[in-house]
Amino acid sequence: MSLALAHLAEHRRSLPSGSFVFLFSDFVEAPSEDDWLRAIEHRWDIVPVVIQDPVWEQTFPYVDNIAFPFADPRTGRVTHIRMSAEEANARREHNEHRLRALFKHLRMLGVEPILVSSADPQQILLAFSGWTEQRIAQRGAGW
Repeated sequence: MSLALAHLAEHRRSLPSGSFVFLFSDFVEAPSEDDWLRAIEHRWDIVPVVIQDPVWEQTFPYVDNIAFPFADPRTGRVTHIRMSAEEANARREHNEHRLRALFKHLRMLGVEPILVSSADPQQILLAFSGWTEQRIAQRGAGW
């Protein structure tokens, strides 16, 4: 994400102030504070679109010693792992905290994210429609 923002900054003449910049990512590793601030300084209308699986990334399933496939994101290699209930609970707490902290941080920066939790086109439309309605309500009908 940092590289994408840096690339946009290099071409900011083609992307004037007020331009919508939709950033699609899982944001499991969010851009740094400096990256966000530089993007905001360009006066772009930044819209993070957080795409996270509701079971595996936003929270974590209740498992106890069940073997399930795990793909290493660095290598793509799939192995089967077992997690104890304690490990699954820790992962759930971590994932839920990470998502809450991300949204809190973005809102503190004045950026309202869109959460996409489904591949269903209707659900995606609802997420973007909800964001649009909220934005209109916050900025007034003259927006």
